[in-house]
Amino acid sequence: MSTGQILALGAIAGFTVFLGLPMGRIRSASPRV
Repeated sequence: MSTGQILALGAIAGFTVFLGLPMGRIRSASPRV
């Protein structure tokens, strides 16, 4: 793998986690509220 591919995959993974964490918190908090 080239450095560019590693950076691209890392950016996509980080972006996915960044979006997924708030969604998971909202979903887990909704039933409590």
